[in-house]
Amino acid sequence: MRVPSVLAALSAALLPVVFPQGAAADPVGINRVQTFSGTVCPAHSLCLYNDINFSGGGMALQLHDGVQNLDDYQFNDRMSAWANGSGTICYWYGDAYWQGPSRQIPVHTVHNATWWENDTASSVRC
Repeated sequence: MRVPSVLAALSAALLPVVFPQGAAADPVGINRVQTFSGTVCPAHSLCLYNDINFSGGGMALQLHDGVQNLDDYQFNDRMSAWANGSGTICYWYGDAYWQGPSRQIPVHTVHNATWWENDTASSVRC
């Protein structure tokens, strides 16, 4: 089956675009949620994108960050893609306060949400 080789090639092609080389990391001990525009995910972050193909801006979380209610950031039910360069496994949840159905976001992955995942995230944590 060619699906794994196609996925590997796609990841290899997208990771350098989404996580540019040489980007400076935030100082140790500072964990914050930030918003960004465009397509480039801040270094060492989990980025949740407004639109498919890692576009439309979104929000970035770092190691040990979490958002109990994405509505606090006007991002509830808006995620259409993600890129995880945080260095840890993260999770998103279908309901606020880390409740409801959940989905693991493996380290160093980029992913366009499937039709059943699209616009359903209500909380997230790394």
